[in-house]
Amino acid sequence: MKALPVLDGELGKLVRSEIDPFSPDYWTRRESVQWEAWLTHRIKYLCGFVVVSRLVEDDKKREAARDALRYLMA
Repeated sequence: MKALPVLDGELGKLVRSEIDPFSPDYWTRRESVQWEAWLTHRIKYLCGFVVVSRLVEDDKKREAARDALRYLMA
């Protein structure tokens, strides 16, 4: 597994979405708190995640990935 660079100094500490992106409440928000992830990108990320997560057989890994997705969707 490759490690991603730590960019906290440049971009600030990562923020995790308080609301699960699979919840309807998530989609009532009108703006992103992190890196201005626009609505179109959020939809693409979520669709891609669903496609890829279906290939993961390990439930623990799939749940860990779903939790990590919340950082991307903040």
